[in-house]
Amino acid sequence: MDNFNYIIIFYKYKIIKIFSRNFIIYPGFLGMSFYVYNGKRFKVLTIDKLKIGYKLGQFIRTKKIK
Repeated sequence: MDNFNYIIIFYKYKIIKIFSRNFIIYPGFLGMSFYVYNGKRFKVLTIDKLKIGYKLGQFIRTKKIK
């Protein structure tokens, strides 16, 4: 758990690039921003209270809507 707290403190004001869309959002990530890879490019995702407990991939589309 110490490593988890270190990550939160160190990356609180940086945008983190993540390729894994099955990454679970924890309460400690509140207010943080992530670049999530959708298969073609990175999309920005900012964490708020409603997104806690879900996975990053649920908020990033991978296919184009026709």
